[in-house]
Amino acid sequence: MHLLVKPAGPDCNIKCPRCFYSAKSALFPCAAHRMGPEVAAKLYEQASSITFQGGEPLLMGLDFFKPFAERGIACSLQTNGTLMTPEIARFIAEHRWLTGISFDGPPEIHNRTRDNSFDAAKRGYDLLREAGADVNVLTLVSSANVSEPEALYRFVRDELGATFHQYIECAEDLTGDAWGDFLIRVFDEWMKADTRTISVRNFDNVFNWMVAGLRSSCTSCPDCRNYLVVEHNGDVYPCDFFVTPEWKLGNVLTDRIDDLARSPKYAEFGRRKAQYPLRCATCDYLAFCHGDCVKNRDNGQSRLCPGIDRFLAHAVPRLEPLAAEFRG
Repeated sequence: MHLLVKPAGPDCNIKCPRCFYSAKSALFPCAAHRMGPEVAAKLYEQASSITFQGGEPLLMGLDFFKPFAERGIACSLQTNGTLMTPEIARFIAEHRWLTGISFDGPPEIHNRTRDNSFDAAKRGYDLLREAGADVNVLTLVSSANVSEPEALYRFVRDELGATFHQYIECAEDLTGDAWGDFLIRVFDEWMKADTRTISVRNFDNVFNWMVAGLRSSCTSCPDCRNYLVVEHNGDVYPCDFFVTPEWKLGNVLTDRIDDLARSPKYAEFGRRKAQYPLRCATCDYLAFCHGDCVKNRDNGQSRLCPGIDRFLAHAVPRLEPLAAEFRG
């Protein structure tokens, strides 16, 4: 079971207006949220695959992460990049931890959506690249940048030089049509010359299913049991969008992770993905999205469904010749 570990909980050194996780501070009534040695020790014993996320995980400092590498645990990291140092960058490169840094676009957009942090994030990104680390770029798509898909894509590709892109929808701030238009226009830009040199996770999800029946994103799975979230105090949840009291599965200080992964409550959570409307069951593209992420649904149906449907109708036929080549 892959773990999404939040060692500093919802704490972050910057204040982004669209951060969904900052509100989780209300669940943990203390001034600072930091994972202690007792919780970390349980992860050393039981974890084989971890992504560190936040909040901002680098608030923990380098010494927190060293024991995970020493124990051979496969790790990755998602960060805003602003706390990166040469020492941390060398450590990440040495241990081959894939690291994602968030950029919402060029400085004028990023500074508006991520608390004027562009220069610091870019320094962190450059440190990782100079150290030889594997880095991808995560872009949150919202009303602030959804109308500029080609400019965003070219910025990540040309200005940042990133070959791994990921575009995440801020569903509460988008219409389905806007999200669909964004994906289609980025797809068309990618199709011009980048299909063999640039990985866009949104398109990889579709392509991997077409070629080999593989799912590379939880949103494309028929069941929501894809990972577990471990908070700084050891509390375990089924998804970071559902870190809520009613979905707390247990705590690593008293429960084994394997047992929580087999728990009836986790099974109940997983089954929610299949509770989509009848129109989804008859959709030509159900196998690609399975009704979209549960967090995006209103009365059972994803508010982004019209855009996802248009994107898939546009992309799947155009990917088929390339998929046939890979299958062949």
